[in-house]
Amino acid sequence: MPLPEISVLTDADTPLALFEKQRGLAHKLADVCRKIIPGFLLRYVALKSEEWLDRAKPPYREELDKIAQDMGKEAYALNLSYEWGCTTTAFNDAARGGVTMYRTLDWPIKGMGDKLVVAKHHGPAGDYWNIAYPGFVGVLNGVAKGRFTVAINSAPIPRSDWGFIGDYLLSKRDNLRHDGIPAAFLLRKVFEECVDYQAAVKMLSETPLMAPSIFTVAGINDDEHCVIERMHDQAIIHNGLKEGFVCATNGWINDRWPAHDRPTSPRKRRAEMIADMGTYKGDFDWLDGAILNSRTRLAFEANARDGTLTLMGVEGKKPATQILKLDLE
Repeated sequence: MPLPEISVLTDADTPLALFEKQRGLAHKLADVCRKIIPGFLLRYVALKSEEWLDRAKPPYREELDKIAQDMGKEAYALNLSYEWGCTTTAFNDAARGGVTMYRTLDWPIKGMGDKLVVAKHHGPAGDYWNIAYPGFVGVLNGVAKGRFTVAINSAPIPRSDWGFIGDYLLSKRDNLRHDGIPAAFLLRKVFEECVDYQAAVKMLSETPLMAPSIFTVAGINDDEHCVIERMHDQAIIHNGLKEGFVCATNGWINDRWPAHDRPTSPRKRRAEMIADMGTYKGDFDWLDGAILNSRTRLAFEANARDGTLTLMGVEGKKPATQILKLDLE
């Protein structure tokens, strides 16, 4: 059987509209989660997520409530999930101009690779393309032609004295005590409201966050690329002015914040990406080694200057969809 094509929607102005047009796909995604995650755990996380939403009152709550009424309260848990691992790099692209981003998103939930869509959304600052899964009100990765490309990586676990598991559980408790905005909700706000690279970096580095996160931002001019490492109320920005590129995984680049790296080989992935940086030509010639792993669910290459996107769903180290090449409007 031929691999499925990735759906492209140009008539869904918001993530809620995307859900309404792809309701069946969203329910399939929820079913995958229910089969893999124990029901009691999913219900508990959904309950705690709803309690946090009631207290913090983040943007897009009404949209999320509408999705949860249809999908079930598991939608709350999925929308506040931070259990992904990713590899993201952005570099000056002499051939195309501007900055190109290479990106994988890794998630432990099997069965997501073929449920990927691309939707054109609209905000006050202009249109943007959401590389998405229906049922999410936030944005994990996207491209705004003529403005920027941004992607989120989950952050490492803050280190204290309780070991990895103890510190992991403490971090979950601490995140639910903060009223900052979830990273994916903030990224949607950036795409909707920020007119250029500088505005995006400012909002991503100054807005209080619910949980530590890592953002990689690529603009439309040479050297407009940075990694923003975030704690709840702190930011460290790494620019690639000297090297001509930046690269992020799921460990801090900085050495100021003690942390446990996530168990997804973040340092090995980063080292591999950087080591071969000058040899990459695109069309996923970089997608190998530790960068491509059993948790990889999507991979893309995007350039906001020329408005190009090459995207593929991935499952079990193999393509789960046909490769999509899109000229963004």
